[in-house]
Parts: sequence; structure tokens; C-alpha cells
Amino acid sequence: MDETHKKGHFHYALGTDEFKERCLELMGEIAERGGSVIIFDGDDPAVELVRYVEPPMPGYGSLKGKVQILDDIEGPMPVEWYTHPDVQTDDDWDISGPMPASWFVSPDAGKPKQRREPDKVDVSILHRHKFLTVSISEFTAQLDEIIAAVSKSNDGEVAVFDDGRGLVQLKQYAVTPSNSRRLVPEEGGS
Repeated sequence: MDETHKKGHFHYALGTDEFKERCLELMGEIAERGGSVIIFDGDDPAVELVRYVEPPMPGYGSLKGKVQILDDIEGPMPVEWYTHPDVQTDDDWDISGPMPASWFVSPDAGKPKQRREPDKVDVSILHRHKFLTVSISEFTAQLDEIIAAVSKSNDGEVAVFDDGRGLVQLKQYAVTPSNSRRLVPEEGGS
């Protein structure tokens, strides 16, 4: 395989049984190179595995053109700020004594971190929440349930994370004009 092919997007179609066998390998390829894996349930495409994309921050840029600066925001504060009786002064903030240790030390400092074992994720809530995040171990432990829930959900997605980093997303496969050609899973998948 030449280097340009290795760096390109990765596209694959296979049955659920073969996906279960190669799950971690395929997730790694998608997370690294992009592309998609279409997972079949029998003869019908059920779900699509794609690279995780961080959703945009809600409200980011939503005030553009709506905020107006009316005065000098870098100059000195108005005199009223210092002379108004309801405004706190420096005397209200006496920090001359020793600081409490709790300001600097986490209450959990020195305690061993508890490792959370993979719990069963309640995928039945996917129809209500539309987006679930799971760890790799939770994903592989409940692969059948997650695929079934996503394939039945109209707009639900499951994101798979590893150490706080999003790897892949599993979403319902949607037939569009660009991907409407007949898809056939590779031999050996179910």
C-alpha cells in the first residue's frame, strides 16, 4: 500500500460479527485517519462509525454585532465607584493573616484514586438524551446493545472516549444521494 493511500480517509463496510472481532482496530483507524465504517445488520446498513468531532460551543459568537462599548473600558473607574456606600472597599477584604490551607490543597489530596469499573450504560435513554458518551471498555462490553439503540434512534449518537479524548462517534446510517449506491458487507461478516 503506498503512503498516500495510508494517509487517506478510511472507508469500510462489514457485518456486526466481524466488527465485534475488529472493533478496536477499526476505531483506531477511524480516529487516526478519518472516514467511516458502515456496520450492517443482516443485509441492511444499520449504523456508521465516524471520527469524533467536538461540537461547537453553544453561544460562541452569538453576541457578535450586538454588544456596544459605550465608554472607555481601559481608563480609570468613575469616582462614584469609590465613593458609593454600597461598593466594597479594600478594607472589606482583609487578607493580612494566614490563608487557610483549604485554599491551596484539594480535599482529596493524598487519597488513592478509585478506578471505576465499566458499568453497564443505560442505552435506553438515547431516545431522550440524543447523545451519550462512553469509554472504550463500556463500548466494547455493550457493543450489541449500543448498535441496536443507535440503529433504532432517529438522531441519537454515541461518542467513544479514551482518557478524556473523543475518538469516534456511532450514528444511525442515513442514506443520502451521495451514498445511495448498493452497499454490500465484506464476506465473513453477518
